[in-house]
Amino acid sequence: MSGIGVIIGAFIVKYFLLYGLLLGFATGFFITGFAMIINDILDINIDRINRPERPLASGRLELRSARYAALMMLTLGVLAAAALGAVELFIAALFALLSFFYNWRLKRLGLLGNASVAASMSIPFVFGSLIKPELNSLIISLALTAFFAGVGREVIKGISDMKGDEKMGVRTIAVTRGSRQAAVVSSGFIIAAVITSYIPLLLDTRWWFPYGAGITVVDLLFLVEIGSILKDGSGTNAYKVKNRILFLMLAALVVYIIQGLI
Repeated sequence: MSGIGVIIGAFIVKYFLLYGLLLGFATGFFITGFAMIINDILDINIDRINRPERPLASGRLELRSARYAALMMLTLGVLAAAALGAVELFIAALFALLSFFYNWRLKRLGLLGNASVAASMSIPFVFGSLIKPELNSLIISLALTAFFAGVGREVIKGISDMKGDEKMGVRTIAVTRGSRQAAVVSSGFIIAAVITSYIPLLLDTRWWFPYGAGITVVDLLFLVEIGSILKDGSGTNAYKVKNRILFLMLAALVVYIIQGLI
C-alpha cells in the first residue's frame, strides 16, 4: 500500500514516467517492509502473547533470517530512493529511522507512537509528488486524510493487542484509559479523516467524479466500522475492525489512483 501511495502522489501531479514510478514504488514497498520486519523482531515477546501464530513468535522463522531480510529491505529501499535524488533519499532514510525508533521506543508511548505510524502512512503521497517535484494542496489534503485514518486504526489496534501490550509495558490508550475510551478516540480520528477526505472536492471541481462518488462509499463504510467499535470494544471485534479498515484504506487508494489517471 505504501508503494501504491507513492504512485498516487506522482499521478496527482501528472508524473507518469515508468522509471520514476517503479523506483518510487520500490522505495515505499521496501522501506515499509523493513519497518514491518523490525516490528516483528522487536515485538516478538508481545506477539508470543497476542499473535503466537506469527512466523517469529511461533518459531517457524529464526531471528537471524528476519534480520537478514530487514537489512535486504532497507538496502533496496535506500538504493531505490538514491536513484531518484537527494531529497528522496533523505525522506526515505528519515522514515526508515523513524520506523526503527518507533519499534524501539515510541510504540510504548501510546498516542505519540500511533502518530508516528500514521505519519509513515501519509508520507508516500508527498514522496510521490516530489519525484516530479511538485507539492500542492491536494497532496497535503490526501496526506492529512491518510494520517487521521492511520491514527484511528492504530488506536483500534491497541484495543486488540491490550493483553500483550499491558504485560510488556506498552502504554496505548486502551491500556491506560480502557477500551471504551480508546474506541471513542479512534472514532474521532476516523471522523476527522472522513471530513478531510472531502477537501479535494473544494480545491478542484474535477475531483467531484469519480473521486467524490467513490470516496463517499468508502467513507460510509468507515462510519459503519466506527459504529461497530463503539458498540463492541472487545479485543476480538477490534481485531476484525482494524483489518476491515485496512481494506477500506486500500479501497480509498484505488479511488485516488483512478482519479489521478484522469
